[in-house]
Amino acid sequence: MADPLDPAREHGVPTGMSSDGTWVWSTYWGYFVREYGIEVPTEFIDHARSRNFEPVLLDDAEQERIDSELEATFSD
Repeated sequence: MADPLDPAREHGVPTGMSSDGTWVWSTYWGYFVREYGIEVPTEFIDHARSRNFEPVLLDDAEQERIDSELEATFSD
C-alpha cells in the first residue's frame, strides 16, 4: 500500500498480520520502525524480550483462533 507519511512511495508499506499467539500486530510495524524510527509499544518489546525474540510456530488450531478473533474485531 502507499506510504501515508510519504505518498510518493506508492507500494512501500507491507500489509498483513503477524502473531505469536499472544500479540497480534500489523506487518507494517517493521516498515515504520525501519523507515521513520517510530516506536512500537513498550509492552510488545517487553513481551518479545521475555521470549528472547524467538519466533513461535503456531499450530493450525491456534492460527484459526487468532483469525477468528481478528475477523470479529474487524466486523464490529
